Amino acid sequence: MFWSGRRKTIGREIFIENRVDLSRAAVRRRARANSRGGGLSPAAVGLIAAVSVVAGVALIWLVLVETGRVLYSENPRFNIATLEIRGGRILTREMVKEFTGIREGMNMFAFSLRKVRRDFLNKVPFARRMSISRTLPDTLVIDIEEREAIAKIGSKDGALVADRDGSLFLLRSRREDLPVITGYADEPKAGSVLNGMALAALDAIEACGDPRLLLRVEAVDVSAPDHLKLTVACDGSRKEVLLAWKGMESRSEEARQTVFRKLCRVAEILQTPEGKKYPKLNAMFDGDVRGLNG
Repeated sequence: MFWSGRRKTIGREIFIENRVDLSRAAVRRRARANSRGGGLSPAAVGLIAAVSVVAGVALIWLVLVETGRVLYSENPRFNIATLEIRGGRILTREMVKEFTGIREGMNMFAFSLRKVRRDFLNKVPFARRMSISRTLPDTLVIDIEEREAIAKIGSKDGALVADRDGSLFLLRSRREDLPVITGYADEPKAGSVLNGMALAALDAIEACGDPRLLLRVEAVDVSAPDHLKLTVACDGSRKEVLLAWKGMESRSEEARQTVFRKLCRVAEILQTPEGKKYPKLNAMFDGDVRGLNG
């Protein structure tokens, strides 16, 4: 009996000791977890790390901005002493300064060159290209390429003109020498670009500008879907020329050479006594140019 009771007591002691050991192990595991994560979940730790990185980057950016401001945009050494404006014909020096907002005495790092260029081209549709460059410490150079009008659109008295690329813009001066493109289906407006047969008309007008042709285009009707109707002046008389050529809407170099050769043939015929008899010429086909009586 004595041995049996002692055995039970020992069993309880062993059980209690095991429970104590397990509790101590759990405490140690929690302590290790707390020491690693501060008691925070992995998601919270990741968020804190991300916020810390963003804050660090923002701080570095602010330091760089402030450094750039002190060293460049507020440094009087980089104030514009020489402002060179090149290439303007219609655009005067004062107009360029007004449209760009750039003046002598300004700091050349106080504005974005890209933004000035973009805003200028939006305001001035007859400017084809613009570049701005800095020459340290105090020189700013503005280069401008203006669009060259080669035709009027819609009316001889109108101010809407097109360059060789088909870009439309308003011209302040009256250019009575420019040919007129008529019959354009869309509503033309400044800032838009011509399409279809109107672009082919520009190629024909440009070809007729060659002094070897002795042809002066007064008007081009683009209402037909497959040919142009040119009104040309030659030796004091006006002739109507129905004109078409292979690839006329492609605007390729080969197509331009084709229309030039065809117009050379038209000019050659108009110089002959036989050609002068006809009020109209048909140059729509690949063969020879034919005279038409009406």
